[in-house]
Amino acid sequence: MPPATPEVNLKSVYTIEWEGKSYRYEPDALDIKAAYVIKAHTGLGIMSWMRSAMDGDPASIQALVWAIKSQNGETCVVNDVNVPVMAFLATFVEALTDDDDEPDPTPAATPAAPSPDPIPESTPTSGDSAPSTSSV
Repeated sequence: MPPATPEVNLKSVYTIEWEGKSYRYEPDALDIKAAYVIKAHTGLGIMSWMRSAMDGDPASIQALVWAIKSQNGETCVVNDVNVPVMAFLATFVEALTDDDDEPDPTPAATPAAPSPDPIPESTPTSGDSAPSTSSV
């Protein structure tokens, strides 16, 4: 029976503690150049690649580690990435499911200010008088 899929806490930024360092991983920051590197290395599009990495595919894990390190300013060759598969995946899944991670930087919607009282369509000015209702 396949392992249960972890319940991922969807955020735009994840913090991964690995090799004594703290890495920020922003899936939304993957650009087209990174997507091409990932596709060239794994043969997969972004969504298939992420599922494949979570399933333990070695090429997909290499690409994931490369993407994380690249986003943190570390230069590495994707083919040279070598990590203990299960230990890295456990750390990665922990980061994905961590509720106590950094808050989502997306600002919360602020309630709209109440609208001012509507202005009457016709406001008499000081020289105007109200229309007469009497007949002459």
